[in-house]
Amino acid sequence: EIENDEPSFHDKMNTRGAYTDFTHYIFENSEVLNLFLNLSRGWKAQKMNNTTNALMPFNDLPTLRLSDSIINETLLLQDPYLEAYRKRLTGIIDTCKSHGILPIMLTQPFLFGKGVDPSTGINLEERELHGHRNGKLEWLVLEKYNDVMRNICKEKEVPCIDLSAMMPKNSIYYYDKAHFSNEGADYLSSLLSEQLRPILQSYFPSFKK
Repeated sequence: EIENDEPSFHDKMNTRGAYTDFTHYIFENSEVLNLFLNLSRGWKAQKMNNTTNALMPFNDLPTLRLSDSIINETLLLQDPYLEAYRKRLTGIIDTCKSHGILPIMLTQPFLFGKGVDPSTGINLEERELHGHRNGKLEWLVLEKYNDVMRNICKEKEVPCIDLSAMMPKNSIYYYDKAHFSNEGADYLSSLLSEQLRPILQSYFPSFKK
């Protein structure tokens, strides 16, 4: 969602009647073609070693220090994207409510941002990630979007589980900057179980039984 000013390619692919182009319309409406497309994507992912099973080389990431002016300039550039994100979230929540569905929103955790990783000893603020951004800047940008979610959940009176604030910044729980290792998935599931229980009991009294 970061720095998107409209629904993403995948959003459009999952919206009834909305297709990115004629080619994808054909593929989405043919089970045979869709099967071959997914087989092709799987083969390409294996060839490129992009099967989400490789650890990011945390210790090998170069150091990058950024001035406050560069950080503030990048944060200000998020404003139009944040408004677009707010509209998309509003649409999701309003659609759920109109169909009698209780949406439970989750903020996005992130390994980098502040402090020292207890598993590797690296500075989580000063490691370069991509696009000439370091951990601190990427974390501050992400938190702008997490804040939008937190605020709109308060306005709409829907539950928001603040995983961003709950997940420890420890590389044992991540295999890259945002995706979880097996240990991270276990830890996250325990957090979700703990946080979901009172929500379900509050909104659905029969859950207590």
